[in-house]
Amino acid sequence: MAGLAAWRAVIVAIGSSPMKPTLLLAAALTILSLPVQGQTPKILKDINPLPRPAASNPTGVPPRHWDTLGKFSRLGNRILLSAFTRATGHELWASDGTVTGTRLIKDILVGPGSSWAGMPCVTRDGKRAFFRVTHSKTGPGLWITDGTAAGTKVVAAIDVVRMVPFGKNSVIGSGSTPATGKEIFISDGTSKGTHVIKDIQKGAFSSQPAKLCVTRDGKKVFFTADDGVAGVELWVTDGTKAGTHLVVDIQKGLATSSPDWPIPLGASQVVFTARTAANGSELWISDGTKKGTAMVVDLRTGAGSGAYLDQAIALGNKVLFRGYKAGSGFEPFITDGTAKGTTLLIDAFPGPRSGDMYKPHLDSSGKKVYWMSRGTLGGLRIFVTDGTPSGSRQFTPKDIARYPSQLTSMTDSLGKLYFESTNLTPGTGTELCVSDGTVAGTKTLHDTLPGLRGGWARYLTRFGANKVFYVADDGLVGRQLWVMTSGKTFQRLDIDKPKAGMTRSSNPTAIVRFGNRVAFSADGGWPGKETWVSDGTKAGTRMLKDLNPENGWYITRYYAAAGDKLVFDAYSPKVGAELFVTDGTSAGTRLLKDIHPGPVLSPPTELTSIGGKVYFQANDAVHGYELWVTDGTPSGTHMVKDIMTGGASSVPRFFAGAGDKVVFRASSGAAGHELHITDGTAKGTHLLKDIHPGAQGSFPSYITYSAGKVYFSAHTPGNGYELWVTDFTSQGTRLVKDILPGSSSSEPAD
Repeated sequence: MAGLAAWRAVIVAIGSSPMKPTLLLAAALTILSLPVQGQTPKILKDINPLPRPAASNPTGVPPRHWDTLGKFSRLGNRILLSAFTRATGHELWASDGTVTGTRLIKDILVGPGSSWAGMPCVTRDGKRAFFRVTHSKTGPGLWITDGTAAGTKVVAAIDVVRMVPFGKNSVIGSGSTPATGKEIFISDGTSKGTHVIKDIQKGAFSSQPAKLCVTRDGKKVFFTADDGVAGVELWVTDGTKAGTHLVVDIQKGLATSSPDWPIPLGASQVVFTARTAANGSELWISDGTKKGTAMVVDLRTGAGSGAYLDQAIALGNKVLFRGYKAGSGFEPFITDGTAKGTTLLIDAFPGPRSGDMYKPHLDSSGKKVYWMSRGTLGGLRIFVTDGTPSGSRQFTPKDIARYPSQLTSMTDSLGKLYFESTNLTPGTGTELCVSDGTVAGTKTLHDTLPGLRGGWARYLTRFGANKVFYVADDGLVGRQLWVMTSGKTFQRLDIDKPKAGMTRSSNPTAIVRFGNRVAFSADGGWPGKETWVSDGTKAGTRMLKDLNPENGWYITRYYAAAGDKLVFDAYSPKVGAELFVTDGTSAGTRLLKDIHPGPVLSPPTELTSIGGKVYFQANDAVHGYELWVTDGTPSGTHMVKDIMTGGASSVPRFFAGAGDKVVFRASSGAAGHELHITDGTAKGTHLLKDIHPGAQGSFPSYITYSAGKVYFSAHTPGNGYELWVTDFTSQGTRLVKDILPGSSSSEPAD
């Protein structure tokens, strides 16, 4: 009975509880390798022990991974940031770039509890900042600060989602109250001057204001909202109820045009993207009136999307954005709000593959924009423009070995550009880098944490003429606030110093049984996140192999057994994120197949072991994300079938079954996301049943094998999401029961 109870405890914990992975690992290993009765859970091994050796850590003070959140705002001669200490929790801090001038503004929730002060929005006069506070004692609220403890106080009980400066010293934002739901509000910093401007969806129903954008003259705020009649469309407000209205119903009726990413153009206009059935998502312009709102240009004829403004930036009286050009894909465009004035700046990545545009930065002169674009072999390049095709060029003479999802920022100071990059100077890891546009001048500037892993400089923010704030880890006291002055001096501004004896967490995840052991991903310190194995003893708990000696940013998410081998996704600098295999030894841990050749990501996901084989999805750069299978050998690793033919992806997921009968979700285009079946061969892979005919599909999910059948959740217009079952035949694929009768969904899960 004790053994059964213990197993139940672990099953419940792994299946449904947000317990720490460390505790799950200890519990799982306890059951795998030790007697059950009379057990007391214990730590098997301190995988990430600290302090580090004296050579790299002469102070002996243990480092920490997290202290500062970054994303700074400027208030007068200081920056504002949300930061953590054990004594005060997460609270609002300020810094002028000196050690003595870096201090807590106010411990709003006194003691180690956190008020989670964040989202500071500085008024246009630069004298005050509004911010959101949420903690268990008082709930969410709108607060204001002038940078002093006395001037930091609560304004109103509004759960703020987003704010923009309005007028001279006010803000307009999206926030919730019990009486109105989430609506558009205004505040001048007083209780009396803080109220919902207009209850667009009456009562507790929410219009969900989002994508707030204030015009350059500060007199109008554009936003998206749903009034329950026109769907999600573009709205505008001048801060009064009468001046808050729907601009135009671009997609008539309840259909939505999904206006996105409005950005100021000139003094009182905005450009944005909107979607119509005829044109797809394209570039639009508005002055806040129906007559003054129109599509600027249809860059991609037909229903395909031709413009994205998620990375857009204003440059003078124009806007730089990602636009589509046939034969080039998405590249940097610029617009003045007219069709004639909307042009391609540069084909940053020649050929049909998109160059795109990431993290644009307006330099201190306001006359140039830098951005990162696709380079060779998965890297990035930095480009610069003055807003004309002739003035647009590649800035850095070599690629920056980073991926867009990891970028945080770039900034300029004293004529040079600063950014984060990995191994720009060989052997330095991810550090603060600089470029003046020359080969010699493009290099790692400050090796905060010597070695291949690096200090991970992030959230670079220019402050004044010669200072740059950022967050980095020097391996001594964890991630802290730093300031660079004139590109020459680097000062650590400690906010939360760890206590003696404090260590980092290894954060074990993706724990899976592997023979008489378990395998899992854990952070051992210098190697970063790598694959470990354990037999339940301290001596038998070890890292398999350091596959990525440069840094440990990639986290393995999937492990699956193929016979007596274990296959998993991992990253190596030479091949990118690919499929690896191990027999449980360091020598037997190696690349199984480089699916997408070169140091780029395939990457293999959804790895599932069924019948001695592992099914998964991967992208070989030719067929998109398609169905693959492996038996743990290179020759037995191959694509099963190109279900969505060509470069498009069928995105196979949720594999379940037994033997050579495996069902999964995939899209073939015409059938949408539906239930498919495979026996591991192309001939034996086909649509099992088109549950919801048409291009949308029934979206089967939570697919689970039990006693010869597979259960899953699927959607039909008549029944909503309900419980289905299949016996691996089309005739035997059926709705079990419409638990919530009619078109509503009972949403069976887990």
